[in-house]
Amino acid sequence: MPGHIRRQLRRPALRSLHAEQELHLNTELTSNHAADRVGWLIVGMNYYYATLHFIVTIGVLLWLYVRHGDRYRSVRTRPAHGHPAGPGRLRPPWSPRCGGRPRCR
Repeated sequence: MPGHIRRQLRRPALRSLHAEQELHLNTELTSNHAADRVGWLIVGMNYYYATLHFIVTIGVLLWLYVRHGDRYRSVRTRPAHGHPAGPGRLRPPWSPRCGGRPRCR
């Protein structure tokens, strides 16, 4: 994705993040602390993630291989080529997407 498009897509996300910081809202932390008190929810979501995450991923890859063989390889190899599935703050500092900065923002 070209840099100017990436920057254009980041603007609304950064505006939301700055608004949360200005208003001292930390919904992610609040919801994590609330869910941390519900043991059955934690166990259930861990099983959900551990099983369905992989089942769905394998299912989608199999579907691509069978139905769309020409696109399979590009989709299968994409996560290994600098397109991590997660927020920038979780990327390691040496990630190519961080541009040498100590933390992606």
